[in-house]
Amino acid sequence: MVPPSRRPGDPQPPHHRGGPILTPPYTPEEVETAADDAVALLTEALDPSGPAEDAMHLMAHTIGRLLQDPTATFEQITKSWTRNEGQTADEIRRWWGGW
Repeated sequence: MVPPSRRPGDPQPPHHRGGPILTPPYTPEEVETAADDAVALLTEALDPSGPAEDAMHLMAHTIGRLLQDPTATFEQITKSWTRNEGQTADEIRRWWGGW
């Protein structure tokens, strides 16, 4: 399936990890990879820092986790997030305090 903004034969965007364009049904891992690619594209285009970039990465991870387990809690999601720097869900919540 080719996204509507791209045509067959168009060069891959710089954030693309290679391989074929995905076709449904997507696995949770494929969706999370696509979300990570979206974060890479936005990071390159917008040059966010700190909380904004962290929020995008957390969203990408959350999408993948919820596809695997729709009942996952914020605590479970943040515990499995590799970018959490060993912090608890409550500590991660404080990253956005006053933002």
